[in-house]
Amino acid sequence: PRRGGANSDNTTDLGVSSIRFKDLYLGGGVFLGGTGSANKLDDYEEGTWTPEMGGTTTDPTVSYATRTGKYTKIGRIVHLNFYISISSYSGGSGLSIIRGMPFTAVNEDAVYFYYGGGSSKSIDRGAIQTPSGGRIVLGQDNAGGINFINCSDMVSGGGLIIGNVTYETS
Repeated sequence: PRRGGANSDNTTDLGVSSIRFKDLYLGGGVFLGGTGSANKLDDYEEGTWTPEMGGTTTDPTVSYATRTGKYTKIGRIVHLNFYISISSYSGGSGLSIIRGMPFTAVNEDAVYFYYGGGSSKSIDRGAIQTPSGGRIVLGQDNAGGINFINCSDMVSGGGLIIGNVTYETS
C-alpha cells in the first residue's frame, strides 16, 4: 500500500476489532509471519472419517455401538480424534489395529490415547505404522516402549477406544 505518495510496508491493517471483514477468498495461499515459502499456508481442511477395527493378519468380526472420527489438516500436519464404542468383538489374528486414517502417514510414530477399554490389557498407547496406507496399532505403555495388543487380547463384550493422533503426511 501507499501512504503519502510513498510505499508503506507492514503498516496497514485489514479491518479493526469492531469493524471486520466477513470472508476472504484468495486464489493462492496466505503468508503468516514472513514471506518465505515455509510461512505459506496453502492447505487447510476439516472433515470426518470412519475408524475401523482390524487385525494385521485377519480381521475380527466387530459390531459397533458408535464410531466417529474427525480430522483437521493444516499443511502436512494431520490431527485426528476418534471415538469407538464396540458392542462385540470376536476372532481376528495378529495385532489389533485401527484403520481408515484419512491421510497416509509418512513416518512411523508413537501416539497416545485418552482411554482404551475393551482389552484384557489396558490400551493406553498406540503406534502409527505406515505399511498398507497407514494404520494405528493398539498398544500398552511399557517403560518407554510399546507392548502391542493382539486381536486375542480384545474383550468379546466390547469396550471403548477414544484417542487423539497427530502425524505428518506428504
